[in-house]
Amino acid sequence: LHRTLGLGLSSEEQQILFKGFSATRRDGAMNYRDCLRSLCGPTSENRQVLVDRLFDVLSDGQDVVSAETLKAEFDARNAPPCLLGLMNEKQMCSDFCDAVDFFGGNAGFDADRFAEFFHLFSALHPEEDEFRFMTTAAFGLSVGGTSGHGGA
Repeated sequence: LHRTLGLGLSSEEQQILFKGFSATRRDGAMNYRDCLRSLCGPTSENRQVLVDRLFDVLSDGQDVVSAETLKAEFDARNAPPCLLGLMNEKQMCSDFCDAVDFFGGNAGFDADRFAEFFHLFSALHPEEDEFRFMTTAAFGLSVGGTSGHGGA
């Protein structure tokens, strides 16, 4: 987590963070989801609008976006790490699919879980343009707001 988010924490700060998020658990492990929520901070209203629009397109009128749909609609070539040359397409696709499986599993994503999932991407992509690409072009949607997606 420390390496992925590039937090720049000292060893002592990492220990404090771990102790804080493991304090309520009896197994000595930290609550990963609580930790992510805290580290990511709030999602701006503009970003939430992008996430809500993506959910509407991918859910196609249903209450849930399946993990399989989310993975199938993702085009790594149009994700910021690939567009910026920071990651190759195969690795980006693998990392994204692993994250979908971890956070969505077999249950998929209702609107709240979907928002929580993209909340992580909001923290990983601090630049507005990067996040916009992650919630539009990476799923076949026009960056300007109209959909290139077959269902919309």
